[in-house]
Amino acid sequence: MWVALLPLKAAESPRTTGSPFLHAWRSEDYGASPVNWRVEQHRTTGYIYATNNLGMLEFDGTAWRLIPLPHGGAARALVIDPAGTIWVDGVGEVATLVPTTTLELQAVDQTARVLAALGNNLRTAGPAADGGDDGTADATNAASRLGSLNRAATTSEGVVLRVPDALAQFSLTGELRIIPAKLRAGQLWWMDRALHVEELTRGPRRIDEGRLLPAEPDARINAFAAQPDPHGGWRLFSTRGPIRWAGSGHAPVALEEDVESMFRDEQPTCAVFLADGRSVYGTTRSGLVVFDRDGKFDRRVDRRQGLPGNRVNGLCVDREGGVWLATPTGVVRVQLDSPFAAHGEARQFARVGDRLCVTHGEGLRGAWMPMDNFSLLADSAPAATT
Repeated sequence: MWVALLPLKAAESPRTTGSPFLHAWRSEDYGASPVNWRVEQHRTTGYIYATNNLGMLEFDGTAWRLIPLPHGGAARALVIDPAGTIWVDGVGEVATLVPTTTLELQAVDQTARVLAALGNNLRTAGPAADGGDDGTADATNAASRLGSLNRAATTSEGVVLRVPDALAQFSLTGELRIIPAKLRAGQLWWMDRALHVEELTRGPRRIDEGRLLPAEPDARINAFAAQPDPHGGWRLFSTRGPIRWAGSGHAPVALEEDVESMFRDEQPTCAVFLADGRSVYGTTRSGLVVFDRDGKFDRRVDRRQGLPGNRVNGLCVDREGGVWLATPTGVVRVQLDSPFAAHGEARQFARVGDRLCVTHGEGLRGAWMPMDNFSLLADSAPAATT
């Protein structure tokens, strides 16, 4: 069995007191591919949506449902516009989720609109494979021309999707504008009243009235998200870790030097900020990495703490402060601020005077009775005796 121990002191970290509460759903739980790419919570319904290699997953808190895309392909990018419409980018297709007469969501194809608007701006990846009269030729052609669409962002006016050699901007009224952008684009992020895109060879660009303009800071920044800094300027959650930009004329600086060195050997894949100013990063090999509001390393949550795997593709934060993970092995929810911690399989309980001692898979811990926090007594637990 697993044992949940007493509430933790605020200053103690699950790095030494145990693992945070988490729940993992695997492919057999939701009936789709193990591989998931992005995850978001709908702000109106509270439902969770995740892009999956077999389509879009919907979770109402009780049951999962798979929503296939119009061409049956993989779903990659996911954004929800200010009106609550869900937009999905996949491999060669773009779709929105709209309610049917039974109020269940279904995917409606937007690919033809994007292809028509792109016109001659679109690179052709070569002749499409021949298909039959069942629409496979059109789907194959769209996939070969659009490729894998894996970047999207929400703005106050709608959504922006990254497509080959351009950005597709959909307004809330349904209008589509194509912004030519022949660049090696990285992330999309909102900062200083404008959407920014990272041009990997020349630095960030600011989207302004349908144009891409050079943006400050003029540096090689690839950010997942940004928020105002309490001391002025902006705090960016970049691929180098948390950095601060004081404003025009200032160069971005790392909040903590040791944090920047940490990411020299590790590649972050996504990041979100929590309500209290902390930041959470997903990585390729180290699970979740959490930093406090000052940019200092706080904790790591990986396979040792119960994650099914260490690679994280996407993150979001729900209404209760839980962090959702889209991973190649399922969907996970981690409650970082739970007052409880799991300490592995309990092997033996013993009372020594006024102290309760427990041996378990991570060591030996003890707590003074009747109400105290468990603390580490030994790193390796002795074998259980009869």
